[in-house]
Amino acid sequence: MIENVFLDLGAIIIAECAWCMRGAISMKDEKTSDFPKLAAPAQRALSGAGYMRLEQLAKVSEAEIKELHGIGPNALDALRQALASEGLSFKE
Repeated sequence: MIENVFLDLGAIIIAECAWCMRGAISMKDEKTSDFPKLAAPAQRALSGAGYMRLEQLAKVSEAEIKELHGIGPNALDALRQALASEGLSFKE
């Protein structure tokens, strides 16, 4: 029995359970973010703090991002490299 139906910008997402919707929501977030491939905890930490674009990260310090639960050294390195590839960096 289908219990959850979600409307997302005109597309209907149907899932049999709330756990299945976690994956659908993650996939949606990946489409709207320009972050590099990150581990799930880092993705959740950034989106939970309201960060979806590299330009947003250029307005905050690396120390601020490092404080987020789920952001580790690998995520910071990937974000630094992604920012540099766009000519950006963390705020000093």
